[in-house]
Parts: sequence; C-alpha cells; structure tokens
Amino acid sequence: MQLMRPGVEQSAALKRTGVALDAIDANEYTYIEVDEAGRSYWIATARMKIVRGDMVQFEDGVTMAQFYSKLLKRTFDSVMFVGSVSTTPGGK
Repeated sequence: MQLMRPGVEQSAALKRTGVALDAIDANEYTYIEVDEAGRSYWIATARMKIVRGDMVQFEDGVTMAQFYSKLLKRTFDSVMFVGSVSTTPGGK
C-alpha cells in the first residue's frame, strides 16, 4: 500500500474526497469514518496519523460487507480497503 503525505503531488487516482469523522488504529491499519457529500462510511488503509476534521482523498478500493475485525471485536456494515490516502489537516 502506498501512503501519501500532505504536500506531495496528488495522483489522479485519488478522486474521492471527504472529511474524517473518526479514526481507529488497529495493528497495521487505520479505519477512517469518512463523510463524503453527506454520506458516511468506513475506509481502511495502512496505519497513518489522522484526526477528526482532516480532509481525506483516496481512490476506490475493495469493499467488504459485514466486515468483522477480530482485534476491534466489531462488525462494520462495510469497509472499503484503499491503497492510498492523502490528508489535509482540518480540511484546509
């Protein structure tokens, strides 16, 4: 998985944008609840630092319905696993 940092030139593949509502670290993954145009859902990517309110950009990924995380002991309605996420602090 490729992790993109703020200030790095954006790839054309990072076509989806939203605001981070929540983030949960679990081993090598970070689960991010994203609000994209009033619709919220979860994405997961390689572990990264993210805070509520950050603007996130990402590409489409593989969505798994009724995904159960053994580590978090939680079932997500769905999680989209994405390879690249770029953030802008505070949605700026």
